[in-house]
Amino acid sequence: TKFPPGKAVLAPDINPDALFVILEGAVSISRDGAELHVAREHEVLGAWALFDPEPMAVLAKTVEDTRLLRIGRDEFYDLLSDNSEITASIFAMLVKRFRQLVER
Repeated sequence: TKFPPGKAVLAPDINPDALFVILEGAVSISRDGAELHVAREHEVLGAWALFDPEPMAVLAKTVEDTRLLRIGRDEFYDLLSDNSEITASIFAMLVKRFRQLVER
């Protein structure tokens, strides 16, 4: 799906039900107005949403024309059940992100 610049992908008022893979473009991730990171091609946004249905505490907004691959919760669980390599990669990414948060 293509998103124009300035489009919110994740926000505290959006109920998350999918993760997004950035195929092209960039997404700014901020909290309380402070930019935390600019995610680019091949990065994953919203992985926590697949495990926790609570709204995200961050705002993820496109900074340029951006193409995203949306993977819904049900599709994600189907992928996990069919492919242990994907499962291992997802958990490795989640652990890496958790470690980064703890070390801040």
